[in-house]
Amino acid sequence: VQLGICFIVLVCCGLLTRSALNIVSRNVGFNRANCLTATLDLERSGYDQKRATAFESALLGRLQNAPGVAGATLTTHLPMGDWGSGNTQDFSIPGYVPAKGQEMAVVTDFDGPEFFHVMGIPLLRGRDFAAQDNANAPGVAIVNATMAKRYWPKGDAVGSAIVVNKQPHRIVGVVHDYAYHDPSKTDPSPVLYLPLAQGAPGYGYVIVALRSRTTAAAMREPLSQAVAAMDGSLPMEQVGSLESVTGELYELERIPAELLGVYALSSVLVAMLGLYAVIAYSVTERQREFALRMALGS
Repeated sequence: VQLGICFIVLVCCGLLTRSALNIVSRNVGFNRANCLTATLDLERSGYDQKRATAFESALLGRLQNAPGVAGATLTTHLPMGDWGSGNTQDFSIPGYVPAKGQEMAVVTDFDGPEFFHVMGIPLLRGRDFAAQDNANAPGVAIVNATMAKRYWPKGDAVGSAIVVNKQPHRIVGVVHDYAYHDPSKTDPSPVLYLPLAQGAPGYGYVIVALRSRTTAAAMREPLSQAVAAMDGSLPMEQVGSLESVTGELYELERIPAELLGVYALSSVLVAMLGLYAVIAYSVTERQREFALRMALGS
């Protein structure tokens, strides 16, 4: 009975550990390597929306021309990051009639030019955001594959119209689904992306992302120099690699996996001790028999 119970515990621990390892090794849909991130709160530093927009545009220009930089962009939410997540916007689609009780709201991110290219998120159709997608240009939007399939099941979403908070936008691209927040979630949700320069709520809070040709740590100096050259009093917060940002969520999977490993080893140890005890007891009970066999020359 003891061996049977330990075997069941061992199998369960093995299956759960394998599931946790599968989550850790799962393709998240974006490139976590060699990317430095940092947050800037322009609104808290006294910038109005016009100054903040000009600062962000000029900062991107400096960073994109810095040595060793493979790409630079801005966003309100990093993939698998907590900051800026959960922002939803009301939307409608001309010609689409929602079902009774269907909520027409979608998680919305505001991103800078070349965001998907810098993050390594594949474009399925259309194009990425560009510097020309500013406040003076017509509204554009990008949707993920899940949203495109849900609301445009019979046609291509690219070129279709979508109204977000009563503002019209034209969809210019469809991107591959990726792990938006939780790496263990296999059922992706619709996500809408809008240009940062076309009016993000909380305009002053942005996340800078720098893709390096070498390592993420090599981007600290170019980023510090670019920000200091434009505003020496502006603080940078939460400076770190994208791997460290996403690694916080993986810790939630690693800790149970490590604990399950301990339980599995404990089960093996208990089974070994149980078998040893049974065999030792059996040998003790047969000592007289062994003595007679040895006396007879066995």
